Amino acid sequence: MFSDKTNYSGWQIRSTQPVRFLRHGATTVAWKALGFVAAFGLALFVGGQSARAEILWSTPPGSTTGGGSVDAQAGFTLSANAVTITLTNLEQNLGNVAQEISGLLFDVTDATGNGALATSNSGLISYIDTGNGGTYTAGVSDLLSRWTATESGLTITLTTLGGGPPDRLIIGPDDHDGFNPNIGKYAAANSSINTHNPNVLGTATFALTVPGVTSSSSIDHVVFLFGSVPGSNEVPGVPEPSTLVLLGIGTIGLVAYAWRRRKRAT
Repeated sequence: MFSDKTNYSGWQIRSTQPVRFLRHGATTVAWKALGFVAAFGLALFVGGQSARAEILWSTPPGSTTGGGSVDAQAGFTLSANAVTITLTNLEQNLGNVAQEISGLLFDVTDATGNGALATSNSGLISYIDTGNGGTYTAGVSDLLSRWTATESGLTITLTTLGGGPPDRLIIGPDDHDGFNPNIGKYAAANSSINTHNPNVLGTATFALTVPGVTSSSSIDHVVFLFGSVPGSNEVPGVPEPSTLVLLGIGTIGLVAYAWRRRKRAT
């Protein structure tokens, strides 16, 4: 492959060494790359944890309620004595109120369980006319005062079903996968949605004051609530995998790299 003592840009390689040289070089590059992946993965994970980036939970793929398929996501941001939640309905052109989000249950560590929680809510509300082919009005900013939060131990319940005829449930995108009433409508919507006007378009944000919570607290046992009847359409959520993937990459990489260093030392 190489002649004896052939010089290639300053590298002197004997004919008995090329295979060993190449193998050693490839191995060195591979281990260095693995070390880089480990450091990169852990840096992203630790950085995300220290900044307490949004923690995402969602309904599992293929989830359904009595009204049909559902697709929802909840984002949690934690800080001192506070939990901010972004609750989103992703189900397009839904047809039944049992597909609309009406609440959320979740556990948060370090909560002191003081009962009713102060909230600051926001969202865009719209009136849907199912008698006119599902046309709807442009979204108007609203404080979503019907939504309230209560706390029992570590469990927090956030819902719009606390009393009176339920309204301001969260509906997903229209039949054009957006929220522009000039080009889209809720063509599949039946009268159950019309009955609970106004509806929240797409996403609602809730800022909860939760005594005891810190930026290091964690979220667990998330349950999405759908429909207008309490307890009738509950779907357990699952955490998004992105943070777990980063932690896994960093951990595997560091374990393998440490094993390599120990092997070389012996």
